[in-house]
Amino acid sequence: LDATVDEAYAAGAKAAKEAGGKAGKGAKPKVDAGESWSRGMVGAAPGAGQGTTVKAFVDFQNDVTAKDIRQAVHEGMHSIEHVKRFTTNGMATDQGKTSNMHGLAIAAEELGKPIPQVGLTTFRAPYTPVTFGSIVGHARGALFDPTRRTATHGWAARQGAVFEDVGHWKRAWYFPKGGEDMHAAVNRECVTVRKVGGLFDASTLGKIEVVGPDAAKFMELL
Repeated sequence: LDATVDEAYAAGAKAAKEAGGKAGKGAKPKVDAGESWSRGMVGAAPGAGQGTTVKAFVDFQNDVTAKDIRQAVHEGMHSIEHVKRFTTNGMATDQGKTSNMHGLAIAAEELGKPIPQVGLTTFRAPYTPVTFGSIVGHARGALFDPTRRTATHGWAARQGAVFEDVGHWKRAWYFPKGGEDMHAAVNRECVTVRKVGGLFDASTLGKIEVVGPDAAKFMELL
């Protein structure tokens, strides 16, 4: 814990310096050695003893207890892979993230062997470091309200389109010419569509994906 506190103070001082400030000179908290547990966190707590009435859960999702793991060893499962499958320890959706190391330590204790001699199963790491930058600082500037553009956005912008917000999409609303207001522009466009034709990009409303070996043939029938 002392090393952790030292590392935290060093990181804080570095952050203050990079921000143009200075680290404070406050006294670091003292760590009472009596509050730590020298045996570490692997295995079962002392209360999870050999008694038949003790129910100490190791895998919380599959309801595997320390007793189950010890029972597996007693029934001849001396390979950690066999213990894993016999008890289903570490086979829940977390893939052993919270249970495998503890189950391994209990099996090693029951076998009377050091953990390295028992071996390891494949499991996810207890934790995965994540930088603050990956989870904060997104909702600001241009990213505060992300913008989505259709394939025709560039063309519409060159034609002087006025865009409306449809969710995150920018959709061409109308195309004014020569100082027209919206009503004048829409009336002109309606006349053009009646006399000649028009094109409307409705891709913001959703898409249908057509896949498969005969997808092109199917599309030609439309």
